[in-house]
Amino acid sequence: MQKSWEEFRKFGAIAVSQDDLQGAEAYWFAALQAAEAFERTDSRLLISMEDLAVVFWRGAKFVQAEALSLRILSGYHLTVGENHPDVGIIKSNLALLYKLQLKYQESEDHYRQALTILIRCFGFQHPDVRSVRAAYGQLLTLMGREREAKEICASLAAMSPGRWVRTGSWKTYQNLEGLPDAPTG
Repeated sequence: MQKSWEEFRKFGAIAVSQDDLQGAEAYWFAALQAAEAFERTDSRLLISMEDLAVVFWRGAKFVQAEALSLRILSGYHLTVGENHPDVGIIKSNLALLYKLQLKYQESEDHYRQALTILIRCFGFQHPDVRSVRAAYGQLLTLMGREREAKEICASLAAMSPGRWVRTGSWKTYQNLEGLPDAPTG
């Protein structure tokens, strides 16, 4: 019997919870292949890509995570528009991937875009905004722009190295399905 999208996703979540990234990659790749048959605007397609992108990120497969994240960004532009918080989250994740690949200018561009969207949606003191600001400050430090980094991070209690953040759409679906929450770093 052929497994369904839901089964692939469930087994992928279990594999991640057991720290089996290779197994999770295989299951979530199968879920993505199944989701490719759905409408382009079907949330299961974006969720499958996001699940797989996280596994790539956790496995230090940054080029693959970047390519998939660009597809996710395109999908969110299509489904929710350019100024939705999920677009800001994906831009922040892309910025993190670019920073890890030492593509500092691309990283800075995406951090700035993410902050513009997230501040507009959530305000300056929201935890996601603070996390992105801290990561952006670290990037500026890496780029030798200490003064700017200190200005950006002055109001933060501690700087975060950056973390992968799940979109609201992913979180909503995860809660509906009752699946274990995969670690995001």
